[in-house]
Amino acid sequence: LKAAEELNYSPNLAARSLKSNKSHMIGMIISSYDSIFYSAIAKRLERTLKDFNYRLLTTFSSEDPDTELECFNSLITSRVDGIIFTPVSLKTNHLLNISKRYNVSLLQLYRNANNEMNSLTINDEEGTYLATKELLKNKHQKILLIDYKTSVPTFRKNGYIRAFNEANINYSDDMIFYFNPDNDDYLTLKDIINKTKPTAIIAVTSNTGLHILKYFKEQKMHFPDDMSLIVYDDSTWTQINEISVISHPFDDITKEIANQIIKQINCPTKEPVHKKINPFIIKRNSVKPYY
Repeated sequence: LKAAEELNYSPNLAARSLKSNKSHMIGMIISSYDSIFYSAIAKRLERTLKDFNYRLLTTFSSEDPDTELECFNSLITSRVDGIIFTPVSLKTNHLLNISKRYNVSLLQLYRNANNEMNSLTINDEEGTYLATKELLKNKHQKILLIDYKTSVPTFRKNGYIRAFNEANINYSDDMIFYFNPDNDDYLTLKDIINKTKPTAIIAVTSNTGLHILKYFKEQKMHFPDDMSLIVYDDSTWTQINEISVISHPFDDITKEIANQIIKQINCPTKEPVHKKINPFIIKRNSVKPYY
């Protein structure tokens, strides 16, 4: 190493790739620019893969199937050994066929759109179940679930319903609302809150949670005195504001992603591997009993 430094030597990655028939590059297609959760995982994953002598090439599909295909082809052209992606559509057979043609390993991340591909998903149903159960335990019944609608089902609604059923309390479909903070107008969210008059809100994305904070400020409301709140993903702003969250084991997720994709590149399995990671709740000061 000292001799290399003295000679100003740097490894020839192209030559190494030719010798091993591997590029030591892995592509990642992220479905949303603004997701705090996706960004946090990508940042950790880049560092982890570097320890295994892999580089991470990141691109964004913006929840659009055509853009997803463009990203896919671009990564294939870059000669990546594997692609990690969050499917934006249930129609993914064409992506599977491309990967087989070019011998590129695939890992579906967060959503499973095709059982023929490996997947690492988050148990979103369990997340909403934990949040709803916590609010029901605190005597809330008018709980507004603000979900994020995607073409690939996440089953968050099922967790919400399960918690109500276990508590023998009727729920209303009117209290389940789909909102995309990247596309939908804030006024739409404001109108649904005013219309449903919830005593508690579950926001399944961090950005939706920020919209709700804006609503609270406009209305001169405070949580938990005026309304209880639970948000998905633990971040700096939820910690500062002492908001209860549904969080995820970031380091465990990152290690599992790296292990799965590298193992698939080096020792491809005949049968697809599907793994699911459970979230957990962090209780702070944004929930209080409703009387």
